Amino acid sequence: MLSETFEKQVLDKKPNGPLLLNGVPSINAKDPKALIDQVVQQELENTDVSSLRRAVSVTELKLDTSQNPSLADFRNEFVTAVTPFFSLTTNQDPTSTTFASFTTVADQTLAALKNLAIPSSLATLMAKEIELITYNRNIFAAVANAGSDPLHAMLAFKAWESARQEFEKAHLALMTKLSS
Repeated sequence: MLSETFEKQVLDKKPNGPLLLNGVPSINAKDPKALIDQVVQQELENTDVSSLRRAVSVTELKLDTSQNPSLADFRNEFVTAVTPFFSLTTNQDPTSTTFASFTTVADQTLAALKNLAIPSSLATLMAKEIELITYNRNIFAAVANAGSDPLHAMLAFKAWESARQEFEKAHLALMTKLSS
């Protein structure tokens, strides 16, 4: 995609091929750094990182259908499942290596949460929690893959701060509900 954009820029400048300057073929194109900056800016403006996010429906959850599910038991299991993920995401200075480990921890957290029997009264909050953990996990994976797709990694990283804050807000709402 990036190479196609560069090619288009070059052809727009000189559609009939290279110029001859002092007998040497050359291309009349923008300064390479300016061209790269322009292409990156266009990608930033035109790329939607929402593809990293997927809504989770309450119907996807394993619900506890008993008459009086124990919120205390659920809370303990939930806290055990989510604490490693929550601890990692509150790190304010991650490295690219850290993002690879985030992905692993997020996968483990999601697997643990999918095995919890969720009280019906918490279903909507849990669906949001799982959605946001999955979103953060996908951001982590994109950033960890920076060597293969640096532009996508940069876009994902830009989305990470707001995704992390949204997760923390949703997590607080769920914990507040579990404590009441």
